[in-house]
Amino acid sequence: MLADENSCLFSDECKTKDDLVLGNGNMLVYLKNTDILSFHAGEYTTPSFLTLECDFYSEEFSCRSARKRDTSTYVHRLYEYGGVNKVRKFTKSIEDARIVDVMHPSSQTFVRYCENIIPFTFELKIPPYVSRGLFERYKIGAKYYQTLSLVMPAGVSFYKNEVTCSENRMMIALSGDVRFISDGDKIELLPGQSRIVFTAGDGKSCVDNLLFALGDNSYFEENSKIVSESESFWKSEIARSNIADRHSDRELLIDALIALVSSQSADGGVISCFGENVIRADCVNDIVTAFLKLGLCDRAKKTLEFFVGKFKLCGKFYQIYGTSPYQYERYFSNSALGASELVRAFVNYSENTGDIEFFKENFAMLKKAVYALISEIALGMMPFSGCEREISEEILTLGAEYHGSLESTLSAYISFVKFTDFCRERSIKIQNDNGNILRKADELVQSIKKYFVMGNKVTLNVPLREKNIKKKRFAYGECDMCRRSISHIYYGELELAGNGVYMCPKCLSENRYSERFSTACTYMPQASVVLCAEPRIFDVIPEKNIKKILESAIAERQNDVFVRTVRSDMLFLEAVKYFDLKEYEILFKDFIRTDLDSSVYPHTVCGSRTKGKFDTQTMACLISAFI
Repeated sequence: MLADENSCLFSDECKTKDDLVLGNGNMLVYLKNTDILSFHAGEYTTPSFLTLECDFYSEEFSCRSARKRDTSTYVHRLYEYGGVNKVRKFTKSIEDARIVDVMHPSSQTFVRYCENIIPFTFELKIPPYVSRGLFERYKIGAKYYQTLSLVMPAGVSFYKNEVTCSENRMMIALSGDVRFISDGDKIELLPGQSRIVFTAGDGKSCVDNLLFALGDNSYFEENSKIVSESESFWKSEIARSNIADRHSDRELLIDALIALVSSQSADGGVISCFGENVIRADCVNDIVTAFLKLGLCDRAKKTLEFFVGKFKLCGKFYQIYGTSPYQYERYFSNSALGASELVRAFVNYSENTGDIEFFKENFAMLKKAVYALISEIALGMMPFSGCEREISEEILTLGAEYHGSLESTLSAYISFVKFTDFCRERSIKIQNDNGNILRKADELVQSIKKYFVMGNKVTLNVPLREKNIKKKRFAYGECDMCRRSISHIYYGELELAGNGVYMCPKCLSENRYSERFSTACTYMPQASVVLCAEPRIFDVIPEKNIKKILESAIAERQNDVFVRTVRSDMLFLEAVKYFDLKEYEILFKDFIRTDLDSSVYPHTVCGSRTKGKFDTQTMACLISAFI
């Protein structure tokens, strides 16, 4: 039966939150309270199968969602508001509905347990690329259930012209006081108890998973085998982590752990964020570092193995990958940031685990990554990759891909030094190339001091670099002019225009040169923080100079003169911890806690439009900053 407010799980056993993620490597679900925002099954990098919206919410009703302690079981309690002028306060001690969401840790099975005293509906939205069939009586085991079958064919386009590589299936079966109405467009919950079971796979595994879930014969999660196995898995995963029981931010760290582990696909790749279901190479070192800090070294290795597999498949380094074998983004051609972050991640993993054999096994790949980076150095600087958020968020244009990039240059410098130091200390021969790599490292760091650091300011980009190289006439990506227009957006082959901007044929033919693009250096506090958060740079730039840069950036952050992001605050935290600035350490921890709780600010660099708690790089940085 529904519990009263005083005996519910919220006070002790749950952490209240409304942005949720569940995943087991083959099924990934993003939630906002009881609404399903996106549902991915089979391969993680696929379009969403569906969305589900609850009609319960209104001026009179609302929902409180929470995660049961040390699990990824989410409990939603739906209440009716009351009072004069619809005052926003709870006036009932009994909730009108209780919904529990749980995903099995190994099978593609997601179950929603419902118990309600008033009827309400979920609106089921199926995209046009998914075909469906509604069965009024579908035999599962010895019983019949109302079931909806969904099929997503191979070849469906998603994420900027990527396509699915195979057919994916899903089935939704109803049990108890619940039914499909409006030809399967809605799910109606009648007063009573019910289950909504989602499974995926091929035809046989879909039915097998339904039989497993429905054969549980439990409408309440406490008696469910699926729930008990899920909660056992997560309690075990949390117990083997390095999150201390008495850590002041324990629940926040467990949120991050669950988001990170849930986002790791079966083949090891970790999904970037909600709304961008791809694996980004430039996040790999942050993610590996987080897993190592958590003590989940097996997951760190699995992350690296994903990129090893991709390299063996295509022989090149890309920025964006999919979980299907042949999914990678060809238009982000430069390996500037992804390759250097991969080298750093390998050294990081091997140093922390002592697994030297894994490093040696992949030494040829790592050396190729280093020389791929060297080939892109011009005027002592590395280029942008094209997929940085500074470009995708229109702070810089796609043409700025050829500018000198602070983050890519700094990352390449660190990877060169760490790679050569690691090989020298373990007597791994680089075939007399050690001196060449170190010379290039010195060239990079000299350019950082010369071009990127101007007094107490640090620039994000240096346009001077592109004058020393010849730009390609054609590039593949997003038209710089289209994305500034609401009429159309073009992804495909672009041509270099006279103003240094890459355009689609339509914009080029219309001579759309009127918009003035800046070719100047862009000064942003985030750039300062990227520099200050890396202690290795103190070897070549005096600490007192870096400290002044940091204090100047902190002043701008406190005055809110730039886009506030959780990740930039985490970089601030890393930097102030190095200088042992206790007052600022407390300040930035408070900033981060507030921003994560409020969901007001975006969680990625340079004002990403993704505002949920589903950016895995942010979760990874949170773990590194707080443990």
